[in-house]
Amino acid sequence: MEGLTWLERLGRRVPLYIQIKRGWLSVTDLSRGTAFETHTRVAYVPGTKRFEPCLVTDADLAALRREWGDRLQIGDGFSHPRAPIGNPQFAEVALQIAVDHVLASRWQKPSRVILHLQDKWTGGYTEVEVRAMRDLAIMIGAAHVGFLMVAESLTSQDVLALLNGTYSGPAQLRR
Repeated sequence: MEGLTWLERLGRRVPLYIQIKRGWLSVTDLSRGTAFETHTRVAYVPGTKRFEPCLVTDADLAALRREWGDRLQIGDGFSHPRAPIGNPQFAEVALQIAVDHVLASRWQKPSRVILHLQDKWTGGYTEVEVRAMRDLAIMIGAAHVGFLMVAESLTSQDVLALLNGTYSGPAQLRR
């Protein structure tokens, strides 16, 4: 980081570790160690510029319903009972909001994204599901995407060691 101009720091690409479970996600900037955890329910009002899509809790939802009524659209892209992504549009919005919370500047983009799918599915993940997750990471700006297919969470140091090829644990990175 030293020796970089402020403009180079502003636009640099950062590695991200994204953990996804049904209805929940966590994004960690591996270069700074900052993290953001959230549920994945998204609300928006189509056709208006006054209301940006946002992540909502049950408490927020009641107030938003009173204000916007039937125009309010609510969805969760990561809550399908049989697949990691139920609605790609809502999944992309939730992931983009979480990534924006972690990145230091709106000019930064993720360089390498490690997607850690933590839900276990009977038979594992299909190639279509893995491709959908890869496409989702690319839509939020990732240059390279890798997958962790183990249930346990890893520390930021473990993920960095995995990226550098020095990790000695049971997790393997699938590209």
